[in-house]
Amino acid sequence: MPTDYIAITILIVSFIGLVLLRFPIGLTLIASSLLTIIYVKVPLAIVGQQMFQGVNSYSLLAIPFFILT
Repeated sequence: MPTDYIAITILIVSFIGLVLLRFPIGLTLIASSLLTIIYVKVPLAIVGQQMFQGVNSYSLLAIPFFILT
């Protein structure tokens, strides 16, 4: 269980640190997430698959298409 606390601490501290250094928010989110993923030792292939699976939804695709129309 202490590993979870360390991972959360890495995520929060890296996010706040990069924001205070005036990095763009998008890059800050990516960098903080990658640091945490590397610490937890999750394979990057699984991360990509989960991201695609989360976006592969008809209701999420309907929102941008509705806005475009």
